[in-house]
Amino acid sequence: MNQGPNYDWMTIWSSLPQQAQQNLINPPTKAIGDGLGGIFTWVFHKPIEYLAVEQAKVESLKHMTAEKLSKISKDKMSLDKRGLMIKELEDSKYSLDSDLMREYFSTLIAKTANTDTSNNILPYFSTLLSNLSPKEAKFLLLFKGKNSLIGDYIKDSIALANIKFYDSTMSNHTTFSVDNILLKYDDQNKIKSFSQEIDILNSLGVVQRNIGSFHEELRNDLEEIKRLSNLPKLKKGLDRRFDVNIDHPGETPIFISKHPYNKVVFEYGELRLTNLGNSFVSTILL
Repeated sequence: MNQGPNYDWMTIWSSLPQQAQQNLINPPTKAIGDGLGGIFTWVFHKPIEYLAVEQAKVESLKHMTAEKLSKISKDKMSLDKRGLMIKELEDSKYSLDSDLMREYFSTLIAKTANTDTSNNILPYFSTLLSNLSPKEAKFLLLFKGKNSLIGDYIKDSIALANIKFYDSTMSNHTTFSVDNILLKYDDQNKIKSFSQEIDILNSLGVVQRNIGSFHEELRNDLEEIKRLSNLPKLKKGLDRRFDVNIDHPGETPIFISKHPYNKVVFEYGELRLTNLGNSFVSTILL
């Protein structure tokens, strides 16, 4: 589906049943629910009919959205952004297999119906979300922090490290590296390379890598990554070819190498949310 800036959303609007249009044009509180029900029916009727999506997953998204809408006060509910809400539902079509993706989309739709938050919602948010897999969706939880005083908040950046191996005896200084290493969000006693997730989020404008510079508040996390990388053991193995798997639980992380190196360097850095990324993550996670 064309989602570019010149897309005519009136094409979708004119295809809605007349009653659904009326409900959206004159949205008393009940009609907001009725209108959304009409939009859900229109958007998902054909995909369900042709088995492109499961009806149960659509019902789950409707339930999640209705639950969030029920928490918005009457004077804050509005469907002024109905065209954007239609786009969000269109973009959600093929991302419904994941509970987390349905959670994110339902949050986005509900915030678009809330006058307190609707002006912060960009059309690109649903496009961006539709381009994520459940892996990238889960990865974003790394940026969610908790504080006893202020509650949930979004971190501007998280600790990121690279480990590079060098052979200075070679004229081209052969290198091998394990990049994009972070503390695992589901187990702070383990580390993992998240290159795929970071590459995708970087290409979408959500995050950027900063190697060689970082906020001082990240130092403890970086030192923990360094400790868990077990550099002393890596250095002892530099005179021979060695194997190690950073992702394998319960084993010392050594890295797959086909060349003897004579130097190993731990690079400190951070993974920072862009301005766009901060706005997007704050929308779907808070």
